[in-house]
Amino acid sequence: MFAAATANAQILPTPINSLPQLSTLAGTELFPLQQSNDAPAAVTSSNFAEYVLGQLSASQIINLWGGNCNAYTFLNGVGQCAYAGSGSGVGNVVTTGTPITGSLAGFTGPTSISSVNLTGNCTTSGTTATTCTIPLSSVTGSLIPFSASGCSNNTPVGGYSSIGNFLLIGAGSVTAGMSGTCTLTLTFGAAPHYWSCSGSDITSQIPFVQTARSATTCVISSAALTGDVISFQATGY
Repeated sequence: MFAAATANAQILPTPINSLPQLSTLAGTELFPLQQSNDAPAAVTSSNFAEYVLGQLSASQIINLWGGNCNAYTFLNGVGQCAYAGSGSGVGNVVTTGTPITGSLAGFTGPTSISSVNLTGNCTTSGTTATTCTIPLSSVTGSLIPFSASGCSNNTPVGGYSSIGNFLLIGAGSVTAGMSGTCTLTLTFGAAPHYWSCSGSDITSQIPFVQTARSATTCVISSAALTGDVISFQATGY
């Protein structure tokens, strides 16, 4: 494969295109370096880079490895290109206590797993079924004033707010400034879809019904007398 070497001579390698795959070279005295002694150097992890530096292109170096090398493979410990995860392994999960089938698993130590339950606003109890509650303490901020038009109303009281990121709620009252059919348009902040409202003339004990809706308003209507107090509840969804 190589020309005969003599003492104190420079030893030249075989042409690049005839190099074998690197996986076949371990422990052999190939690719001798240019040196002044008469003993050729074996290919090692340290002198291989020194030898090929400036001698091979990146693609030629890659082609020295065994296996199917590409951008998604890595070089393993036996000189082969392989895909990550292509190997296999075995082991046991260390548990603590008595894990319950169908429950959530959680770390109870650096290397131990056992059954756990969620706590807080969303909870579990031995299964993956989750129960969520939204406490009143999660109502964000103070009441935001609403506006009302129609029925010559006056003395608006109340407002709306949000519970978490899920629900808009509002409540309040106005006083009718006329007698006859009283149609109130109540305006709030933007809901994901619509506002749903109901109301009652608490002075004359007459219910109000919703007649229209939008993402920012709802309309309720009924008969009323001047000075009647009309109370309402509203939910944005």
